[in-house]
Amino acid sequence: GEAVRRSADFILAGDILDLTGMTPPAEGLSDFFAQVLDPADLARPEVRAALVSRSPTEQIAAVARRFPRFFDSLEPLAQAGRLVLIPGNHDFHFDADTEARAALAAALGVPRDVLRVLRSAQMGGFLIAAHGNDFDESNLTGGQGKNRGAAITSALYRGVMPALQVLGVRSEVLHAIPAVRPEENIVSGLLAQLGPDTTRQFLLALLRLLDRNGYFEGLVHYEVWFATHVANGLITPDHVRASLADDSKLKQKSREGAQEILAGRLLATPGQSPPRVVVLGHTHELDATENYVNLGTWIDHVRGLLPADLIKAERSLPVLCIEDPGTAVLRDATSLLSRGNLSRCTTLWSYPG
Repeated sequence: GEAVRRSADFILAGDILDLTGMTPPAEGLSDFFAQVLDPADLARPEVRAALVSRSPTEQIAAVARRFPRFFDSLEPLAQAGRLVLIPGNHDFHFDADTEARAALAAALGVPRDVLRVLRSAQMGGFLIAAHGNDFDESNLTGGQGKNRGAAITSALYRGVMPALQVLGVRSEVLHAIPAVRPEENIVSGLLAQLGPDTTRQFLLALLRLLDRNGYFEGLVHYEVWFATHVANGLITPDHVRASLADDSKLKQKSREGAQEILAGRLLATPGQSPPRVVVLGHTHELDATENYVNLGTWIDHVRGLLPADLIKAERSLPVLCIEDPGTAVLRDATSLLSRGNLSRCTTLWSYPG
């Protein structure tokens, strides 16, 4: 309501709906479950639900039923033309005028042509906001979403998490799996939860599932196939960690991408000076320099699944406010309800600093 009264735009910088996580892997999911579960458990509701493939319309309708207040709060902004959605790699489906975009517009109660979907949002010559997956080779979408990041996301949500639920892993561990960055840190958590023998069988099945869905490319594909089908006795948790994509340089790549934008070499508008501030997301980790801020995430961010990791979860709710031309303040909205106004919430970053 406050944003509407002020005639302000509200920008969602991507990965707002995890449609990738709601999509099962294209190949090998049934085989994965058969390799890690007892035959009697294959009929469990968790397994049957994971195997079901739904259209984008059905996925978005399911999210709208689960989070009605989220859609209700965005509806007046969308109707006023002040809601801007920047597609991310998990909701790239909105990047084109597709079934998914029509379904989102319907869920927000607006005609499809009223919904504002942009690859990047610019505020004059002051600020440029983008999702940031363009600087992450594992998560380039190209309008299709077929990449290594999508393969592991689908495998985690629709394979690993349901299987672990059947195996009796605690709910707090299950819910933390999508929040682990980098993903290879999940391996240590599996070892602690399942023990060495079950973990080894589980990781073998996971590598096979990922390989069947294009996660490993070129020579690595053949090496993984040989290791999982011929010499699987050599597979260890350390080998699996090394096989999974390492996101440890993602922060650095995002900063380098932001510098390219600040220098006017990317996302430049002809005849317009480069922006003074760049805003990105995607990494799930809050990061900032003098004129660049990465918003982090609105889901928990953890470094792994061990108890020491879970108690250190990052749970901030970062909201960037452009309060007047030339001023930007990132605030933590976790205390918004008690403090009544974002301006009273903790400041995480500001420009000028």
